[in-house]
Amino acid sequence: MNWLSFKEYNISSFFIGGMSPEGEGYALEDERPDLADLQRIPRGMVELSRDGLGLLGRPENELVASLVGGDAAPGLSAAAPAVAVDALFDVYPNTAEPAPWWRLGNLKRDGVDAILHALWHQTTPGMTALCTLPLSELARRYGDPSSTRLYDRDDLISRFMHQWGEDWLRATSGNA
Repeated sequence: MNWLSFKEYNISSFFIGGMSPEGEGYALEDERPDLADLQRIPRGMVELSRDGLGLLGRPENELVASLVGGDAAPGLSAAAPAVAVDALFDVYPNTAEPAPWWRLGNLKRDGVDAILHALWHQTTPGMTALCTLPLSELARRYGDPSSTRLYDRDDLISRFMHQWGEDWLRATSGNA
């Protein structure tokens, strides 16, 4: 569809945004737009876009440079605490993706009390790392200082946490 079709279909506003690098989105990281791709977006589409190109984020190299200087933990959080339950009754916080390092427990095996305890006390490996690992360490370990791929700051941190989780999983399963 060319951008002129938006007017033909009476579409007056929409948004152009990036994808979260979690779950299946992580598998699409090679498709993430970079700084050079912004020039390929027709000006007419940008003008109709509710937020312009702002939701695509900033280049990774800029974000990494801004993140390597502090000792603060990543501190990602959800607006309201909630959980997701998968088909196997495994429970995950809405802070991040349903991945082993975020798993709070299993409703059938562990019960509600154990899951709520894990959520409240942030006992999963991912939650512990999210509260204790310095963001600067994650940025140095997983950031690409030459990358111009576009990220929202929190999405880049989510990617770092995903990469950390994959490393944690390899290390704890004996495949390091």
